[in-house]
Amino acid sequence: LFHGHGLATLALGLLSGSSLYLPRQNDLSGLEKTDVLVLVPTILHRLLEQAVPLEVKAIICGSAPLSPELAQRCQMRYGQVLFNLYGSSELGLISLATPQDLSVYPNSVGLPLTDVQILPPNCIYVAGRNSGDTGFLQTGRLFLTGRQDEMLICGGMNVYPQALEQQIMLLEYLADCAVQGIPDLEYGQAIRLYVVLKKPVQIQQIQQDLALQLPRAMRPKEIVVVAQLPRTALGKLERHRLDYTHVQRPS
Repeated sequence: LFHGHGLATLALGLLSGSSLYLPRQNDLSGLEKTDVLVLVPTILHRLLEQAVPLEVKAIICGSAPLSPELAQRCQMRYGQVLFNLYGSSELGLISLATPQDLSVYPNSVGLPLTDVQILPPNCIYVAGRNSGDTGFLQTGRLFLTGRQDEMLICGGMNVYPQALEQQIMLLEYLADCAVQGIPDLEYGQAIRLYVVLKKPVQIQQIQQDLALQLPRAMRPKEIVVVAQLPRTALGKLERHRLDYTHVQRPS
């Protein structure tokens, strides 16, 4: 409830006279009692990993990026009940992807619910105010690529970490990943990739697989295998806390 997403849920519950169930941290029991489940992607991931049975009318996910893979897994497990919410505490509700949207565009945050403009360089403005996020509009839907202050420039290419991470997560043996810029003489900035593995795999294999799907300037120069990534209680990645030790350079 210390976050805008939780406060909005509380307000809606009070206004509608609905019962509001607040489980303790990491307690996933009792969720079968709910009609509408409001959560962050981290909790959704745990529900799927633990195969928690649910019969809900709607799952509303927000506060952090929802990966296309997670959206598809949720729909396969629980049916057409997932909504992806995009907004901020400062600007309020910006867009909402319906289950139908996510079936066709699993990486979308849906149709804008207010005036949204994309201004160079790919900055999202809401009612004339800069959201701090980057993205694009396609087929009337909004797609996020990352934060403006996180954008990297590698060999003259604008690289948005969140969009790159979504691409990298297509590798089936990855459980999680994060990218970060490092100084590089050739490209100005290069990519350091942090990965959490589902199963053992060689660094060289990761590099070879990424070479098939990424341009050279966007391929990681360094790869670090970690047990987990630093995330907030809301599942947001804390890039400033990424561990710089035990760096493994691909041969």
